[in-house]
Amino acid sequence: MHGDTEPFISKPDTPQGVVLPDGTQPLPLGSGSIAGLLGVGGMSNVYKIWNPQLEQYRAVKLMKPDLTLESRQRFQTEIKITAALSHPNIIEIHSVGEWNTLSFIEMEFIDGATLSDIIGKCGALPIKVCVALGILMARALAYAHDKEYLLYGKTYHGLIHRDLKTSNIMIARDGRVKLMDFGIARPVETSLMTLDGAVMGTMQYLAPEQIDGKNVGVAADIYALGAILYETITGCKAFPQKNLSQLMSAKTGNIFVPLTFCTQRIPHKLKNLVGKCMNLDPQKRPDSTAPLLDGLDAIYRTLTDETPEVVITRFMQSDSVTRVVYAFRRRLPAVSIAAAIAIALVIGIGIGFMSTRANRSPETKMAAASSSTAMAQPLPDTSRTVPESGIITQTATVKIAKPRPRPAESGRGIVSKTPAKPLASYLDSLRSSTGLNDPIEIMAREAIAGNHSGVLHIYGELPPALARDITARLLRLRALFALGRMAEVSRTFSEQPINDGEFYQLKARYLLHNGEIGEALRLLEKSITMSAVQVDAAVLRRDYLYYRAICLSRLFERSPTEECRKNALDGWFEVKNSLRKNPDHSYFQRAVSEMQKIGNSAQPAKG
Repeated sequence: MHGDTEPFISKPDTPQGVVLPDGTQPLPLGSGSIAGLLGVGGMSNVYKIWNPQLEQYRAVKLMKPDLTLESRQRFQTEIKITAALSHPNIIEIHSVGEWNTLSFIEMEFIDGATLSDIIGKCGALPIKVCVALGILMARALAYAHDKEYLLYGKTYHGLIHRDLKTSNIMIARDGRVKLMDFGIARPVETSLMTLDGAVMGTMQYLAPEQIDGKNVGVAADIYALGAILYETITGCKAFPQKNLSQLMSAKTGNIFVPLTFCTQRIPHKLKNLVGKCMNLDPQKRPDSTAPLLDGLDAIYRTLTDETPEVVITRFMQSDSVTRVVYAFRRRLPAVSIAAAIAIALVIGIGIGFMSTRANRSPETKMAAASSSTAMAQPLPDTSRTVPESGIITQTATVKIAKPRPRPAESGRGIVSKTPAKPLASYLDSLRSSTGLNDPIEIMAREAIAGNHSGVLHIYGELPPALARDITARLLRLRALFALGRMAEVSRTFSEQPINDGEFYQLKARYLLHNGEIGEALRLLEKSITMSAVQVDAAVLRRDYLYYRAICLSRLFERSPTEECRKNALDGWFEVKNSLRKNPDHSYFQRAVSEMQKIGNSAQPAKG
């Protein structure tokens, strides 16, 4: 090979009028005769042939007669590259040859289906199967990425597949998994671009840097494997857009719904690993296939003691055909609300919800806005500055709350809509002024208005059954935070926990305030494994990244090692990346500030 392209080996002109077999006639091809047509691609047709001497089927990939010079060149390169590979999880090549001057590759025949067809039939695959497939594909990639081979007279080290996708992975009925189609594979040190500057590969799985036309490394294959794992886990593509311009926009910005929002129970380490593989920045992905394989192996050992091959064999031989596609928790459009005053050691809570309780006005919409009273001096630039405490005012997009049954309906006692003994005059006056009857809806309105003392006053007047309502408890907890009444916050957390993502995130922030960093990190991780009744999942995720980054910075301050430094920088990078389209957001500004501070800090100790 010379430079970034391989020389084309001159061949006789393709005879005019050559027509590829349709697969219905037993014409001679390769070492046998045609037994059927397996598939039609852009550059070739793939046939099933029968070899009578060996009494076995094989597959033959036959080049089309009308290919461009460059396509014929790629086919020749695929022949040479694939013939040099020998791995249990890569399709085996038996021979190469010509049919009517058209080149072909004869390879092993896999009696099974492509991963694409399996997902199309079954949807989301069992988690054990997903991880097992990931391990076998990672093994194949690790081999290819480290392979030394001769190509056009030059020795290369490392091969990038560049077109990993579900339709290039074959799974046999006996459980064998094979990576196919090295048609656009290239040595690691050569360019992505073709002779005419076109980007090769299948858009949904390409790494963002491939679409941008940049030179790529093994990180591009790692990204594609992450996208494949995402699809096996959820039953749908990370980038499902049908419109090309929308797909291009999503791909170049790497905008997809993280596994965090999937309703399926997914091991947290697996979600993190897939997310890391699909990071926008190639430098943030695993630096080679080896750590990716180690991560998958560690996850797999927590799921089963069986080998990946056994798990896949059992799956392929099962009779179950039920198709499962997991939903993602709904993410509502963000509501733009002016930032409120941020105060050290105080959380301002954004609240909004709709509910259809008895006597409520229909379709009442509430958006969260934060406000609080002082426990410390307010910061001068509230739209851009975040208190060092890590507890700040936030603006949130909130979910529409489903109607909850009244206590009488839930069988926990009878509470009349009109209590026999009227509530205190404070609530009665608010009922009169707002025209609302539901105490919890009135609490929410008071919170929006920043009247957190009023929220607590109303909560104190609620009958016991309503006081146990999740929404009421969350509103009270937010008000206590906003007023800085940390002793009462502490007592609240000692009570029965609320099985809600926001609750655990609030508790994590409280622990962060108290310096309990490890436990705060644990609860932050727990918070994004469950739904939040009132807060939109996108906001919950954003706040998770932010407070996680603060925790990592605190750990770096306590132990300034290289590892802690890297973790803190990675944490703030994720915050910054998640808000790259909103650089005026206070979290984005804090991320910029923290990354500069960490970058300018003294060289950390090794360890």
